[in-house]
Amino acid sequence: MKKILLILNESHIPHQVIQRAIQIAKKSNSLLEAVFINDVDGFSYGYPFPNDLYLSGGDVTAETRTAVSMRLLGNIAQEFKNDCNDQGVEYKIEISKSVSLKRLINLSSFADLMIADSLSDSAEYSLKDLLADAHCPLLLISQNAEPIEKIFVAYDGSPSSMYAMKMFSYIFPEHINLHVHFFQIAYRDDVEIRHLNEIKSWASMHFSNIKFELIKGNTKEELVKHIMLHSERNIVIMGAYSASSITRLFFKSTAESVIKETNASLFITHQ
Repeated sequence: MKKILLILNESHIPHQVIQRAIQIAKKSNSLLEAVFINDVDGFSYGYPFPNDLYLSGGDVTAETRTAVSMRLLGNIAQEFKNDCNDQGVEYKIEISKSVSLKRLINLSSFADLMIADSLSDSAEYSLKDLLADAHCPLLLISQNAEPIEKIFVAYDGSPSSMYAMKMFSYIFPEHINLHVHFFQIAYRDDVEIRHLNEIKSWASMHFSNIKFELIKGNTKEELVKHIMLHSERNIVIMGAYSASSITRLFFKSTAESVIKETNASLFITHQ
């Protein structure tokens, strides 16, 4: 049994992502804990949909927004509980307490996986940047995502890339029979995927249908092009956050290209 943290931005509740998280928890027999993140900008008055309040007429105060927002979050929490119960998923959720990103990073030490909406950034923070320091893998799910049918492994020759692939196989052993496209974007002097024999030896024990390819071209453009078809059913594995600031920036921009230009989900780890 695993523990999964579902990260919800108080100012943006992605129902499709919640449903995907419940499906993942069910398949992996995991505890699913929903955690609300403080959003000073989007939720500063306690209400994620302020325009709705004006439709009801009357004066809108901070107290009004707080009361209405808590009622809405209560409804969301009840729906979450009902869906988890219907699917036989063990869960935890508490709407009276929201956590800071610093606290969330601490909580990640005690989780096997974190799940968040791929577009959950706000004016106050970038979830992808700040979770670079998380202590467990992060799964970013598109709101248009469907059950995974194809896995893309973006390999750069580094140990962090292999670590990401290992963690994915450990967390999602049920995906052993899915098609895996393992590729490396060629550097100037690359003639084959680095450490290919060693990778094949390891991968054969964890995946039954895997293709290896060395691709020449621009990394971001080639990655997006390869996963674009039926991207809502695809997931990209990246060891995105390394200790090197240059590598970190490069993979950050590549990950953002995947998120902005496709409907693919993104599985990110760092060492």
